[in-house]
Amino acid sequence: MSSTANSDLQAIFQFVKDAEGKFDHDLCDVKESSLGGVGVFAKRDIPAGTTLLQLHKNSIFSASNSSIANLLNDEQIDGILALNIAFIYETTVFKEKSHWYPYLKSIRIEDPQDNGKLKLPPAYWNETDKGLLHGTTLDTLFDALTPQEEVERGFEIAIDLAEKWNEEFGLEIPKGYLDITDIEDSEAIESRFHKFIAVAYAISARVFEIDAFHESALVPVADLFNHHVVQPDLKFISLFDVCDLCGEPGMCKHMLAEEIEEAKEVERKENANKISKKKEDRPVVQTLDKAVLEKLEADLQKEIQEQINEKEKELSKGKELDPDECIDMTTINDVKAGNEIFNSYGELSNVFLLTRYGFTIPRNPYDVVHFGSKLLELARNNEDIKNRAVWWSETGYDKYINWFKEQFAEEHEHVHGDSCDHDQDEEDGHEYENNNNDNDKDNDEEDMDEQYEEGEDDDEDMEEPEEEKEEDKPWLSELEIDYEGEPNASLLAACNLFSMEPEEFTNFSKEVENDHGNMERLLALDNGTTNSFLEKIIIESQNRLQNTLNSNASDGINDEQKACTKDLVNAELEILRKALLPLQK
Repeated sequence: MSSTANSDLQAIFQFVKDAEGKFDHDLCDVKESSLGGVGVFAKRDIPAGTTLLQLHKNSIFSASNSSIANLLNDEQIDGILALNIAFIYETTVFKEKSHWYPYLKSIRIEDPQDNGKLKLPPAYWNETDKGLLHGTTLDTLFDALTPQEEVERGFEIAIDLAEKWNEEFGLEIPKGYLDITDIEDSEAIESRFHKFIAVAYAISARVFEIDAFHESALVPVADLFNHHVVQPDLKFISLFDVCDLCGEPGMCKHMLAEEIEEAKEVERKENANKISKKKEDRPVVQTLDKAVLEKLEADLQKEIQEQINEKEKELSKGKELDPDECIDMTTINDVKAGNEIFNSYGELSNVFLLTRYGFTIPRNPYDVVHFGSKLLELARNNEDIKNRAVWWSETGYDKYINWFKEQFAEEHEHVHGDSCDHDQDEEDGHEYENNNNDNDKDNDEEDMDEQYEEGEDDDEDMEEPEEEKEEDKPWLSELEIDYEGEPNASLLAACNLFSMEPEEFTNFSKEVENDHGNMERLLALDNGTTNSFLEKIIIESQNRLQNTLNSNASDGINDEQKACTKDLVNAELEILRKALLPLQK
């Protein structure tokens, strides 16, 4: 949901108008949403294909067009870290001098309804409030309650750059953010670090991927449209293939220079090939080549100048903006009058929405419950399961995946596809750089061998492989029950494997060593032992989550965040309830 305050809307609309952007106020109304915050609503019926917002890319805010763009470029700082630093300077140092300040000042890192408390991602809550999410998929799969070292490193880089730019250019150091005067003052450092995190979190909730030049950027008005997980009404349109040095969509001076250099290289090669020709022929050939090259350069320069003149002429006449130089938000559905108009952030679970955007939604069909940590716990406490888990990790899993891929190609793509939360990293450009913000941590479970090294029952025979194949995926991260309460193929296989009788497992493992063996038995959910095993771990997970749900929050987070934690836990409890129904019939 949009966290923009009503009091900021007029300044944002005026900014868009001054930038010659277009937001259709005749069709759209911005007001309070039932989801919380504000949203965009249809004043009357809107047909599909209607452009509601069009902005020239000059009016969006990115690190590449910020007031410190050259400094960031010189230091080779890009991605979300660059955008984070640029935002801090724009809103604390340049303020009213900044072209974007009327818009950027609406992006607040503090909660005005909660005594100005910073809005932080779960990884930076206090231990009491982190307890509200212990045992959830956010914790067990993504490890999103653990602070990230790369974020701290980004903070250190920002401080070093602020001091360097102050010494070399006299650029003011952003007060309250990057001004560390006493390295022994841990309280002041923590305060500034948390503000740095809060900026990244706020940006993460609003950022859009634009093009090869701007990369990630903040887009006025576009961030007012709320997210719909299943049926969005809009598509965000932006030409990505532009010059990554200046952002021009067509021929520019950088492309011209590249073409001239390529032509010169062709000339050099041709001259090298002709070096064996008679000496008297050389001057004629060289003169001709030089003339051709000069003509090419002149033609290209003329073409660029004509394009510049044409653009200036169009602007002077007030003609329509060039779509290649704009971002558009256009409806993909018919929208009825009075309905809220939704954008989509992607096919994301509540875990991902909370860690990156700060909200959850009811009945999210992309929610799952992860069981990797539960089976790891069982393996550490049961020697038989431990041995089977090690065999599965080293031998069985790869053979199973290869067999499954051959038999069920579509399902395999679903289980391992890019749309899964645990396969998304900073891709969507909403993560800390990485990426782009990445306040959530895509932390797949480690290899079983590595996990056991941390346990009490270390085994000298279980050594970490010298080199893990890049395409291999740790099997523990794939063990899930989906929104409908259905265990996925990886979880079914593990449950069948761990619930086999000893003799049955011995025979099965020998078969698999020589061939695929009878892999079908790993997908069975019709025998008592497997049912009992799955039922047991589901009930234990229910009890754990119920205890989490009964935990009390502190005053460290606001009411909205407290509600989100309860929604997330209740959603996982509902998934487990669905999963138990067929097992208890």
